[in-house]
Amino acid sequence: MSFKSFLNSVFNPITGPVLGVSLIIAIVVFFIIPNLSQQNKVTQLEEKAVSSIDRLKKIRKYYTTNVISKVTKYTDLNINYNHSNEAKTIPLPATLLHNLSQILPDNGMTVKMFSSYPFPNRKDRVLEADQKEALDFIEQNPYKTHTKLVDENGRKVLKVTVADIFYNQGCVNCHNNIAGTPKDDWQIGDVRGALQAVIPYEYGITLTSNQVMYIVVLFIILVLILCFYYIFISIRQNNQSNRVEEQLEESITLRTKALNEYKKALDASAIVSKTDKYGIITCVNEEFERVSQYSSEELIGQNHNLIRHPDMPDEIFKDLWRTIKDKKIWKGQIKNRAKDGSSYYVATTIVPIIDANDEIEEFLAIRLDISEIVKSRIQAEKADFSKSTFLANMSHEIRTPLNAIIGFSNILSGSKNLNVEELKQAQIIESSASSLLMIINDILDISKIESGNFQINVTNADLYFIAEHVVELFTKRATQKNIKFVFNMDNKIPMCVQTDGTRIRQVISNLLSNAIKFTENYGTIYLNILMLENEDKKATIRFEIIDSGIGIPQKQLDTIFKPFIQVDSQINRKYEGTGLGLSICNH
Repeated sequence: MSFKSFLNSVFNPITGPVLGVSLIIAIVVFFIIPNLSQQNKVTQLEEKAVSSIDRLKKIRKYYTTNVISKVTKYTDLNINYNHSNEAKTIPLPATLLHNLSQILPDNGMTVKMFSSYPFPNRKDRVLEADQKEALDFIEQNPYKTHTKLVDENGRKVLKVTVADIFYNQGCVNCHNNIAGTPKDDWQIGDVRGALQAVIPYEYGITLTSNQVMYIVVLFIILVLILCFYYIFISIRQNNQSNRVEEQLEESITLRTKALNEYKKALDASAIVSKTDKYGIITCVNEEFERVSQYSSEELIGQNHNLIRHPDMPDEIFKDLWRTIKDKKIWKGQIKNRAKDGSSYYVATTIVPIIDANDEIEEFLAIRLDISEIVKSRIQAEKADFSKSTFLANMSHEIRTPLNAIIGFSNILSGSKNLNVEELKQAQIIESSASSLLMIINDILDISKIESGNFQINVTNADLYFIAEHVVELFTKRATQKNIKFVFNMDNKIPMCVQTDGTRIRQVISNLLSNAIKFTENYGTIYLNILMLENEDKKATIRFEIIDSGIGIPQKQLDTIFKPFIQVDSQINRKYEGTGLGLSICNH
């Protein structure tokens, strides 16, 4: 589980409280109970150890008071620690205490005696570190108990140490005067040494009845808190669920009403049908019956091929089935045949209906009758074709006499028998005829484009020759307006390329004609032909025509290349033109 998932569980209103209570119980079980148990165990063992030491001290006191005090009256008896090796010798009280400590304690307990001032027989004994620690403690706190839990020889033991205090003047006198005493200035109340009980420590649960009761009460309280919390959560979620259910029912009611209204609108305006996954009709609306002229009884149970028009190609229906079987929506236009044999057109959308197992259950088809639109479009296309054919024929018929007018006006303009006025009139005839011929050529090109007869003929072409011919043609017109005409051609361009030289000449001519037309006197025009790339026998060549004319507004750039479109009517009156040149170039 990631840290983020853990945090989500902690702050989750359902799992969070359980985790919290589980954490509290874990702390109680693994930390508090063991700690309490250890404290109780130590306390019990300490009480047991102190009790055993007290019994030994009482025996020593009795021995000192009732035995030693009487023995001292007999001179032939000695009191010494070496009583076992000497005749007529009884043990010292401390020796008796030491010997008794070896036999009286039970349950594995041992009692040790040690001191910072040992008798000669114990002068070579080395105190352990915990014994020194205990001595230091009880010397500073003679009426307190020193308790320590330690590891000893691979097991846990509890060492309970109490002070061995002088309480009798006779004991003080004896210790001050005995041969070999390490200290001779003892007083009543001094700490002579230490009595230490060593008890094995066994692990286990040791709790008082009050502690058990408190822990049980704590667990009961936690369980009750969880119960009340989840009862509260359950009630709140139930209320929320009821509110959501009410809102859902209200939403379903509203949506059902809306869907019914949509269905009414759809039935009134669209052709609707349903089929099974094999294309068998299972449901149709009244609009389907009206348009197809079949009744629902005649349609339901039949394949949709019943209304298929024979003109429809098989490829369309193969694509249709491939699309909807992939659980995708298919859209397209279909030509159908009615019961009386008449045809009608529908814009069709077919939607696969998917079940809970993500499998296709049926298909819903929604169609719009577009017969009038299609028939109107077909008629418009026929009319447009007739118009284009008429324009092509008419422009051809008009161009023939125009060529004669231009030819004879050209001859007339070169006659030396004309005066100035007559020469001017002849030139007007020639200029007007040339303009009219240009307009007719543009109309002829547009009619070819619209009729679909416009073609690109790719042949070997010499761009140098084409460019020089165009430059020669327009240099004269530029000179008439004192326009500086600059021509640059990249010498990297191949001598021969395959392209439609006629159309390139036409495009450059139209653009240069516009440049000269819309550039004022003493302006500048550049024609740059540049090689951009020449790899794998394919050349990319750029033709640039730059002028210092009036330019084209930014907002007109999207429409200027459409037929019969010019910047504005004032420019049309000033510069003349049909607005066809850029459209032809763009096409």
